[in-house]
Amino acid sequence: MGNNQICKECETTETNTNNHSQLNGSRQAVEVNVIRKKNEDKSPTIESLPDNKFRVKYASGEVYVGEMVGPVKQGRGRLEWPEGGYYEGNWDHDQAAGQGVF
Repeated sequence: MGNNQICKECETTETNTNNHSQLNGSRQAVEVNVIRKKNEDKSPTIESLPDNKFRVKYASGEVYVGEMVGPVKQGRGRLEWPEGGYYEGNWDHDQAAGQGVF
């Protein structure tokens, strides 16, 4: 298995894996290429705040502060982008919804 950077501009990597060494019985060899953005595979850090709110820091640099149900943005919250912009308002199933301000 190996990682090769395929695009510096969008910071994507390609991972080539195969299961040739894991074959037994009638299984066929499978080769998979997975393309993902840099840091996409890193889990966000989640911090519990008072009043049933959370602060989530994503590998992309985005920060969400607000209400959640499980790992999903749900209710009122604010998402800030590393470039300085933000959305503050209602969230429904991880999507900006209803009234809010950009």
